[in-house]
Amino acid sequence: MNLGFATQDAISVDNNGGYVGLVVALSDALVNTNCTQYIQNIKTMFSAASSLMFDATGSRVYFRTVTIAIPASWSCGEVITPSDLLDYNWDTAHIRVGPSHALFTDTPWTQQSGGCGDPADFIYFSDNYVLGNTNQLHQTNGGHTLLHEWAKFRWGVFEEYGHINDPVYPTTYHLNRTSFYPNYCTDAVLDGTYSGNCGEDGSDLDCIFTPNLSSSNNSTNTNTVATSSLMAAPFLDTVVNFCDNTTHDTTKPTKHNLLCDQLSSWQVISQHPDIASASGSGQHLPVEVRVVRAKPPRHTAVLLVDYSSTMGEMLSRWEFLRDSLRQFFLTQAPTGFRTGVVIFDSTIKIYSDLYELDSITDQNSHRNDLATMIPEESPEPGGSTKNLKLAIEKGKEILKGSGGWLVLVTENMKEYTEGNQNLTGTAGETPVWPVLYPSNPQVSAQVYQNLAALSTTTSVIQITHQEDKVTLPASNNTYQAVDNFASLTSSLRQATNTPDVEVSSGTCNSEPCTSALNVQNSSQFEAQFIIEVLHSHTDIGNPITVALIPPDTITTTILMTSIRDSSTVFVASPLQNGIYTVNAENNGLGLPVVARVLGVEKAGLVSVNVWSPRGLDQLSFSPGVAPRLLATVETSDGRRVVFADVTVVVQIDTITVTINLADNGMRGDVTGNDGVYSGFLTVYKQGSEVDISVTVTDNNGTARAVGPSSVAAFIQDHTPPLTDGEQGCCGSQLDLSGLTLVDLGPFSVTSSGQRGRLTGTDPGYLPPGRVTDLRSERLGYDVTLSFTAPGASLDQEIASHYEVRYDAPGESYVTNITAQAVGTAVTTQAIHIPTCDVLFTFTVVAVDASSVSGKASNPVRESVSCTYKPDQPLSPGAIAGIVISCIFGLLLILIICCLCCNRDNLDDLWLWRMLTCRCCTKQDNDDDRLYSPPPRSNKQSDVIRNNVKTTTSPVTPIRSISDLYSRPDLEAKRTQRLKKEEHQKQADDSDDGGFNEYERPNNNSNMKPVSTQRDTHSRNATGNADKESTRSSLNSHSTHTTIPINEIGLPSLSQQRGVAQDNYAYERNDDTNGYTRNTSGYNNQPPRQPPHPRQAPPRPPRNNTQV
Repeated sequence: MNLGFATQDAISVDNNGGYVGLVVALSDALVNTNCTQYIQNIKTMFSAASSLMFDATGSRVYFRTVTIAIPASWSCGEVITPSDLLDYNWDTAHIRVGPSHALFTDTPWTQQSGGCGDPADFIYFSDNYVLGNTNQLHQTNGGHTLLHEWAKFRWGVFEEYGHINDPVYPTTYHLNRTSFYPNYCTDAVLDGTYSGNCGEDGSDLDCIFTPNLSSSNNSTNTNTVATSSLMAAPFLDTVVNFCDNTTHDTTKPTKHNLLCDQLSSWQVISQHPDIASASGSGQHLPVEVRVVRAKPPRHTAVLLVDYSSTMGEMLSRWEFLRDSLRQFFLTQAPTGFRTGVVIFDSTIKIYSDLYELDSITDQNSHRNDLATMIPEESPEPGGSTKNLKLAIEKGKEILKGSGGWLVLVTENMKEYTEGNQNLTGTAGETPVWPVLYPSNPQVSAQVYQNLAALSTTTSVIQITHQEDKVTLPASNNTYQAVDNFASLTSSLRQATNTPDVEVSSGTCNSEPCTSALNVQNSSQFEAQFIIEVLHSHTDIGNPITVALIPPDTITTTILMTSIRDSSTVFVASPLQNGIYTVNAENNGLGLPVVARVLGVEKAGLVSVNVWSPRGLDQLSFSPGVAPRLLATVETSDGRRVVFADVTVVVQIDTITVTINLADNGMRGDVTGNDGVYSGFLTVYKQGSEVDISVTVTDNNGTARAVGPSSVAAFIQDHTPPLTDGEQGCCGSQLDLSGLTLVDLGPFSVTSSGQRGRLTGTDPGYLPPGRVTDLRSERLGYDVTLSFTAPGASLDQEIASHYEVRYDAPGESYVTNITAQAVGTAVTTQAIHIPTCDVLFTFTVVAVDASSVSGKASNPVRESVSCTYKPDQPLSPGAIAGIVISCIFGLLLILIICCLCCNRDNLDDLWLWRMLTCRCCTKQDNDDDRLYSPPPRSNKQSDVIRNNVKTTTSPVTPIRSISDLYSRPDLEAKRTQRLKKEEHQKQADDSDDGGFNEYERPNNNSNMKPVSTQRDTHSRNATGNADKESTRSSLNSHSTHTTIPINEIGLPSLSQQRGVAQDNYAYERNDDTNGYTRNTSGYNNQPPRQPPHPRQAPPRPPRNNTQV
């Protein structure tokens, strides 16, 4: 589905205020059985919209005539005569009816690419909308919706309502901290529902308003009293006016307020020439609807060539035109092109029939016949005038209703007086494409503009008069500029829709003259190509000769060489990458020689279309204003391509201007992600003809084609408000996340051969660009702003700085931030809100190096409640206390971890070391032993206290309180090894040798094991060890000297007596009492339960029972 743009030149206002020339086209993709209903519903919509327009504009304008173009194969039950078969293209019509659109489904929409007051590209209605299949509102408010879209299309206004989930144009806004209002420019607050976060902490984006769709009269519906604006609420029957100065609200964050500098919609509309020139006293007449069948365009054109005396008034002027026409017929007109020629002045001098051209290699074809019809000699100066009426009539006669067009090649050095000729009436519906060669910018071209306005496919091409002056001994003359020659040949190709485009070009003016034509993208073009060499015709010396050296002389075939007085054309094949060298000799006057490589683009993966809101031939400048250049990229099946890289190169004489077009809704772009790429042309040279080329790449693999999708992914439009998941156009950006995006793979396409013309006046100093995507975030009293950097000269160069302005009633503040490169993301430092409970409005303005300010950005609003209590910062003392506490805590944790990890290696003195050796201060007269704990003793030392004096450890027993303090008890380590399960009670043992040990607490430790040998040596060894010890037991019941127990009556282990085996209290492995059944030493095996109750065995009485 190709969505090209439609020029509005064919639309005009008649003397009674009626719009004429409007074309509505039906796509051939629609179902032809619905044709009658399509036509009837379109008539109904226009009838309702016409009456509404007449009233809303104060009886100034209305719809008078409308042409509906249907596919050629449709009949629609209408009586259509053969004369109604006209060349109307669906993709160039003003209003288009087609299938449900991939982007906006069934919602009507208008593609607006220009600024405020600029005409739009086209209006689109889906077939479902026209048939009334979407909802009932589409039928009842069809006239309102059509006028709403027409105001965008013709008068350049924008919608005056917000969009759901749009950060720039939300559906609500607030003027104080607590109240939200609908973002609709109406003269009464609309009735509807609020959803989302609409509380004090909510933002404009969070709070969503949905209006009541009905204006029916009931007690709760306030929408019955709203009468404006048609740009805000066309879904209400009561709304019949546009906002004016009395009803417009400049505080609402709408697209119209931002892009039209807060002017009301009626202020903008009333400045349009259609409205400003209307008297307001016209009579509303019914709409006349004409139905025609659109034929496929046929490549047919008749050239009307001016041979009046003006063409002979300067050297080379006629020669350039003569040779351009001859080379066109012989080498450039495509095979199958039907054409004829008329040579005229005040009379018809020469004319031909309509010929269909054969191959360029067929020299016996009509190509040569047409070329020889062009007069060789130039017309005499000061002679004949011209009669355009006769030429147009003869051209139409040659066409004979074949559906072609006329190419009028004539001068505009003097204003043509039409008189009573009525040239537009003479042309009728035959398109006329005026090519003004040469043209004086100071001379009015209105008569030619009226002729071009007869068709949406034609425009005026003006080739501004330029001169080449030569001062030599043999020649002191002025020549028509060779640049005009080059523009003329390009203009003929454009006007005749010849597919050749420029691949490479070069200019030289020396003797000899050499141009190197570099071809790098030959794969994008067909094999056969043309090299065109243009130079001035002179009568001095030998004629200029031209030679061509291709990059590969072996494989290149020269199919044809056409030599004329002022040009040489080579037709060759195949086109290759490399340098094509053109040598021109005998250029004695030193005039420019222009060489160009021309090729036919292949039908590739994607194609690019470039235009301007008012046409490329009207790239209009005015003080502080520059024209936009726009482009779309489409696949071969008509799908829009988004996220591509689009670069435009504009050649203005010797100046090359490179513009990166963007589709991000910022800078020069009106709506982001809609597939329309935009940028400003900021270089001006009065009346200059410009060459425009566009290069499109896949942007490193990010480019995507938009495919059909049933997912509702776009910002909703309220024209009328959408239901059931419908999508709509057009807020700040379109959300593509829900659509099917197709990866096209790598591609690079260059389209050249487009020409334009700079018009208007010198813009002077262009101001900085405007920020259109300002956003804010608030944390307490601090607000952070973010936006995309604009340029210092619209969207070009880097600004000096940005001014951040924030205002409230009675308060105004400004802060500056550093500028960044164009297109980069900017985030400000936190800006402190100075007053609570007050709503502040933030805007950003770019400032250039000359202190010139741009326009204010879209506003954002923030406030903070006085009840907000920010977290108090900690004092330095509190911070120091926290740090110290953390350090001590960490040290404590490390100590605990260290002790736990080494608990098995710690002796019983670790706590004593910490409390005495590490903490107590030693006095001079203190004994060193008080601060030096004894070393750990081995297991063979004193079985009670480890206080045995040995040869290696001369330690004395405890004899005083000081000894007790400095020699602490070693119970800590021993008590950790005690087993508590069955040691709380001891078995009943009445026969214990008279010591009653089962009743006494026994604090003695490390009891030496009883030997299993009853030999004297062992007994004497034990006795000797005990004799070296004095009373040192802490047992309060033990007052005797420590002696071996066996010496005081305890039976030894004996198989005969069986005491150790049978008495469990003695047999168990118990460190508490120091007994063991392991005769080799200590045993760590758990105690063994007795098999039967313990009983003391009988034994003989002993004499020694007391100590």
